[in-house]
Amino acid sequence: MSPATDKLINDLIANRNFFEVHSARSENILLPRASEQLRSSIDALTNPSVDERVSAEEFLDLKNYFQLFALCEKKYECIVLLINQVDSHTARPLYYSSRVTEWIDVWSQIAKLNQTLEPLYDKNIKCRAEAILRLRSNGIEIILDQADAVLTEKVRIQILSRIKYRAEKVGHNLFLMVLHIIETKHYRPMHERYYFRKELSILSNSPQSPLGYLYQLSLAHLEKKKKNRDTFRQLKEIFELSEDLVTLMGVQRVDYLEGFMNKPVDLLPFLQKSTIHDQLFTLDQMNKQDALTLMDGLFSDCPSLAVYRDIYRAMIKHPGRQSLYFYKDLIVRELCMRHTAADVGNAIDELSFSSQEINLDYLNPLNIEKLNSFQKPFIKRKDDYLFPHPHFAHTGFIYTMYDKLLSSLKERNYKGARLSQEIGRRSEKLVENILSQYGVRYLAGKKYIVTKDFFDEIGSTAKEGECDFVIESPSHIMFIELKSKTLTANARSGNSISVLLDLALSLFTSIEQAGRHEYALRRKGKIDFTDGTSLDLKGRDIEKISLTVFDFNSLADVNLIQDLLAFIPSMKFFSKESDEQEELSKIKKVVDKLKMQQQCDVFREVYEKPYGRSINFGNRFFSVGQFMSILKYSRSTEHFVELINKTRQLGNNTRDWYYIFNNFVIDMPNHQGVFSRDYKQKT
Repeated sequence: MSPATDKLINDLIANRNFFEVHSARSENILLPRASEQLRSSIDALTNPSVDERVSAEEFLDLKNYFQLFALCEKKYECIVLLINQVDSHTARPLYYSSRVTEWIDVWSQIAKLNQTLEPLYDKNIKCRAEAILRLRSNGIEIILDQADAVLTEKVRIQILSRIKYRAEKVGHNLFLMVLHIIETKHYRPMHERYYFRKELSILSNSPQSPLGYLYQLSLAHLEKKKKNRDTFRQLKEIFELSEDLVTLMGVQRVDYLEGFMNKPVDLLPFLQKSTIHDQLFTLDQMNKQDALTLMDGLFSDCPSLAVYRDIYRAMIKHPGRQSLYFYKDLIVRELCMRHTAADVGNAIDELSFSSQEINLDYLNPLNIEKLNSFQKPFIKRKDDYLFPHPHFAHTGFIYTMYDKLLSSLKERNYKGARLSQEIGRRSEKLVENILSQYGVRYLAGKKYIVTKDFFDEIGSTAKEGECDFVIESPSHIMFIELKSKTLTANARSGNSISVLLDLALSLFTSIEQAGRHEYALRRKGKIDFTDGTSLDLKGRDIEKISLTVFDFNSLADVNLIQDLLAFIPSMKFFSKESDEQEELSKIKKVVDKLKMQQQCDVFREVYEKPYGRSINFGNRFFSVGQFMSILKYSRSTEHFVELINKTRQLGNNTRDWYYIFNNFVIDMPNHQGVFSRDYKQKT
């Protein structure tokens, strides 16, 4: 915290007796006048001088600090009341005064209103306070010193050492318990999907166990242990300790309204929390058939990789979703008609970790660099192999094949832009195959040429454009730009700059490129492609879609994307870390282009009409997996466009795109015109 914030905290505590006993209430005072005086005091509080101000971010820390003290130590409730009132009478200003006299003046005016005041506590803070009290009862000393220092390194080490001790004691039983909970509480058979992000109630919500973290931790402790009479108790303690740990980290979801109607100041912290929550509470997944479609689309023209895809086919033939223990010889015999025993055996070995290698030394939830389970799908044990789970194993196959492909391309002198183009070509071929499979009409790889200064108004020096995909219907034109970018380890561990950079190189860049196509189309009314064909506007709405090969999880939430694209162009980014300056410059470069597009005359003429569409209304973010989910229930190109547009109007606090889409499309059979014939036959 800044010196000004520290000073304010100390001054508020020093004057707590005043806040506790002061009750200058008068029955004769006129409430309207008292309200005016309060407004004047609030204005003075929220318009401080430069050297006497506390930022909005630090105000939140201050608020959390006093709420935790009130809940854990039964102290400073009167200061919580004061902060509640200030919060309710302001629209989250940029700054607050650090002068305690102005806070005293506000409290004096509040006292004149003759209100009965009760302290209100943030649900996340209440959840954190409960975790603190539970840990204290178990002998872990937690001192409330500063708002952001509840989880000190000492406390973290104590909790993690207890988790490690118990995990080593229970061994493979932790893996079995985690899978049992995932299977019994989170699987939806009709959707063939696990839903980890629960839908929150408006009343009260209990904290969740971080199953993503516990699953990864369990893979590092797969050795069978001798019979242990305390196994159940130790498993229970592992779940409780991990739950309390992530609660103190501030990544539990218990607030029904959190994330809705974000303000700019809330956006980066919410992005950070969402990314960490995805990492610790969920698992990357894809059903067997969709994963196979992905692998075939990316690698079908690589004969040397066929053995890996055939091994995957052999594994998913087995019914059920449970872990599979197998012997190498069984797979060799099953594939003997297509591959030699040596090729199959070598491929299985390349797809396997030893039980001592997988997630070695992984303990701290945010040490993402310790995780390697996504690199290979199998675990080699003493006599056999373990296939942990078919829904979570596709990344291991894809990673191995992708690594093999890169090595092969580099040996053939593919470098730099040429290498990127080859990877992009494969991704585009995958999308073409999927769209063709479901009968959606599209244009792909269409190029057009413009004059030298054509894009000057929107900050681009491009002399030509290339549309990855264009899909047309009588009412809409969709420009789809495909990116192969995924979330990096830094982003998954909660580095907000890395999260923004990954979004900038996927979502923002795609929307900027599609924005150029829209600009060209709206400015001229048509685009003439180099192959002699053309695309006419004909008064249709334009949708700009950023498509990624892999999921971005809750970052692809409809409401979050709208907030991001609305606020990011007006936000300023800075970092004290010198190694982040290059990342910030890349982000700023893309964001500046988006800002110029939003302010250009061509778009303002379209999007600033009364009751018109917002410029960001047609900006969307999907993964190939999400596209496949939509296409399964699509009957035609027009129906596909209709379903894409329906997803824009869907949202709830799970922020799980698949949960929202599947419940809307699949679980509402009375909704006319949505279902495919295949689904009706299934049901």
